Amino acid sequence: MNSKGERTMKILMVLTSHDQLGNTGRKTGFWLEEFAAPYFVFRDAGVDLTLASPKGGQPPVDPKSDLPENQTPAMARFKQDSEAQKALSKTLKLSVMKSEDFDTIFYVGGHGPMWDLVDNPDSIALIESFYNSGKPVAAVCHSPAVFHRVMFEGVPLVKGKRVTGFTNGEEEAVHLTKVVPFLVEDELKRVGGLYEKAADWESFAIVDGRLVTGQNPASSTAAAKALITLLGEGAVTGAFAYFGGWFSTDELTPSRFADRFEEVNGVHTGFRRNHAKGLGVSGFFESNGNGVRLSKATVFEARRVQVIGRFSLDGGQPYQSDRPDTRRGLGLQFSLPHGELWRTAMISFPLFPVRTPEIFYERLLAFKSDPATGKPDPAKVKAFEERHPETVEVLKVITARPLSSGFGNTTFYGLNAFRFTNAAGKTTPVRWILEPMQPFEAASAAPPDKNYLFDELIMQIHRQPLRWRLILIVGKPGDPTSDPSIGWPADRQQVDVGVLTLNRVEAEECSAARDINFSPLMLPAGMAPSDDPVLSARSAVYAQSFTRRAGETKQPSAITPADVMKGE
Repeated sequence: MNSKGERTMKILMVLTSHDQLGNTGRKTGFWLEEFAAPYFVFRDAGVDLTLASPKGGQPPVDPKSDLPENQTPAMARFKQDSEAQKALSKTLKLSVMKSEDFDTIFYVGGHGPMWDLVDNPDSIALIESFYNSGKPVAAVCHSPAVFHRVMFEGVPLVKGKRVTGFTNGEEEAVHLTKVVPFLVEDELKRVGGLYEKAADWESFAIVDGRLVTGQNPASSTAAAKALITLLGEGAVTGAFAYFGGWFSTDELTPSRFADRFEEVNGVHTGFRRNHAKGLGVSGFFESNGNGVRLSKATVFEARRVQVIGRFSLDGGQPYQSDRPDTRRGLGLQFSLPHGELWRTAMISFPLFPVRTPEIFYERLLAFKSDPATGKPDPAKVKAFEERHPETVEVLKVITARPLSSGFGNTTFYGLNAFRFTNAAGKTTPVRWILEPMQPFEAASAAPPDKNYLFDELIMQIHRQPLRWRLILIVGKPGDPTSDPSIGWPADRQQVDVGVLTLNRVEAEECSAARDINFSPLMLPAGMAPSDDPVLSARSAVYAQSFTRRAGETKQPSAITPADVMKGE
């Protein structure tokens, strides 16, 4: 228990005991950054840490990892921390570790694990015990190789799961392709993993259900933070990717973000903390095949796939009155072959109003409506804009666009940049929009009917299907990918990749969309996040909202099944 009487999280960190680099005569071991960075992420989060290795005692440090050019702040901190040094010198024997004593297990990387952990029967049995008991397992850099003989329900643990690890290119760059027993990338693919990677040496970590993997030393912090999020916020089914993480465990967290939405909107049990008012839809997406030159994702092959979606209005008020100027949302889930899913959450604004999660957190409170006026406090808005003058210019771009009359003729924007990789391995920055095939009609003043936008949507779909073209916007080198508040030049190539058709509408009580977390990081192979920190923030906060409402009693939505039937 901690000082608040809460149960302390327990993590087992596993390191190598092997110090010989194949038959080269050189030394190896664990990579110091891959221990130090996760160690302090975990310790700063208040975790109870236990260190273990096959032989116990002091594990060997790869001498190359401590060269001057490889120094990092976490390593510098470790060298000044006698407590951490003492813990490392007294690792316990792996053979006596039991999964029931811990919440999760984290494997530190380096080349050493390639010889004494990948086929270690104690390690294999321990990982299987953790995973079979519903606990997450994590590894970084070379250590995802420890999963190659781990089985779950009769098949390799990684089969059909999104994973990453030290790339073939990174191994080639350190001239050890012919020295290691096998290449991590090739082996994870061989046993059925859906292997993904970022550019060599970039931070990249993936969470697929209860499996967390990081690509390289730079991914150590991201993988550790992803594991903390998974443990602290509740494991949510799905796959998420983290490029360096977006929050500090002692500062802004998904839980605090969800608390802020509740502070602004109140708590409405059973509803999403944002975009609470909504309506379910379904239909299909028909690809024309044009997208395959940019991405190997099966959604872009010339085929039809089923789609579930949800239209919504911005804000955490599930019974708010429809207004023409309220930001509109559209969440979609594309069901792809072989069980893959693609989820995207789009809005009717072409840009995100701020550049970082921290500024958005601040903005939520500054723009909170005053109950007396129904509008934000002008003094608080002014103070916010003085602190963040760039947001004023972004808002001018957003408000300059004419408002459409309803959901059916609204353009929806994916906001963030993503990385698309095609079958040839070429990676391209991409954004996307949905352009309505219904004619534009300007919005007018809101009629008395408080649900008029949704009522109109129901009637339109009952009359005939609604259609949108999915347009990919192709970025060029130098186009910003880390800031969703900055648009790309208007002359960027646009590729029409197919048509979304929505032909069925359902009240939330009847729609499968009600219980879908439309995480923007639920991506198929061939699509990956950019370096935009807002992406990881959105995913983590959506997961927190999902976890909260999943444990609450569902309340009737503003748009009832009877309302949907009336529109027929």
